[in-house]
Amino acid sequence: MSKTQHSVKLYGYDAVNLAKLAYDRGDIVYDVTNQTIRLMDGSTVGGYPMATQTYANNAVTTALQNYTTTTNLNTILSNYVLTTALTTTLQSYVTNTSLSTSLSSYTTTTGMNTAISSAVSTEVTNRNTAISSAVSTEVTNRNSAITSALTTYLPTANATLSITGTSGSPVSFNTAGGSLTFASTSGISVGVSGTTVTINSSQDLRTTATPTFANLKIGNTTIRSLALALAAAMA
Repeated sequence: MSKTQHSVKLYGYDAVNLAKLAYDRGDIVYDVTNQTIRLMDGSTVGGYPMATQTYANNAVTTALQNYTTTTNLNTILSNYVLTTALTTTLQSYVTNTSLSTSLSSYTTTTGMNTAISSAVSTEVTNRNTAISSAVSTEVTNRNSAITSALTTYLPTANATLSITGTSGSPVSFNTAGGSLTFASTSGISVGVSGTTVTINSSQDLRTTATPTFANLKIGNTTIRSLALALAAAMA
């Protein structure tokens, strides 16, 4: 014997209208807008929607929309980006132990030696360059000052010696500092040839020579040349 199938047919109402009405307690109405049924208690406007799959999906989608807008996300996440929250979160990374562990690769003896060696090498190079430049400039300045001083006090040091003169006339040694002159009025002649100065008498006066004089005066007595000739003949 077959069972009789029973069903209940409810009239559908728009959700807008249902949201304005409060049916008798125990009434069930069909919400065609949200495809669910509503249970009425006689006092609550709109009743209580029952959670069908379609209604639940729509409700979840609507609820999640509040969390996916930029404004809402910022509001929700603001609790995690406060200074206090960041400080609390980052404390584990800024403790002495954590810093020592993180920086240990940069504070090894080898690493420090390499860094210091490079810095010292650069500084030494810069200092040497500066010292070399300063010394070079000072040497140049001192050399210029010394040259200038010597030029003032030793004018003849680099002067050219010019010698002029001939036999029977004055002979001058001309330099940048002045002149030296030889002159003779007693028969002595001075001659210059290149760098050689020659001083000659009018005749040979050596002890082995026989010079000739017009007269000879001994004391207050003048002996004429004739007397000298006779004396010489009688000798």
